[in-house]
Amino acid sequence: MTPQDWSWFTKPMPHGWLVFGVFLLFLGTVYTCIGKSYVRFQGWVYRSEEPKEFWWSVATYYLLGIFFIVADVFDLPRDFLLAVLFVGVFVYLVYLLIRWVIREKR
Repeated sequence: MTPQDWSWFTKPMPHGWLVFGVFLLFLGTVYTCIGKSYVRFQGWVYRSEEPKEFWWSVATYYLLGIFFIVADVFDLPRDFLLAVLFVGVFVYLVYLLIRWVIREKR
């Protein structure tokens, strides 16, 4: 293979979503065992200090891991997967907005 032959780079990884899903399940399991989870924009969240935030974070790792594994095993269409992920992100952002509004009114 010569440096000019980049065909290996343009081909998709055969089971990349499966590997990513297994990684997320592994990460959720490790975070459950050690009792702390990394949350974006908040840093480390400990099970003993903030149990609700911790379990939300760990549940997200588990659900996304299962989602990516199912998507790869059943070979779901990419357009469907992107639509489901978009709806999931939208619902989560609405949840964060509602939570912020409720905290501001207190």
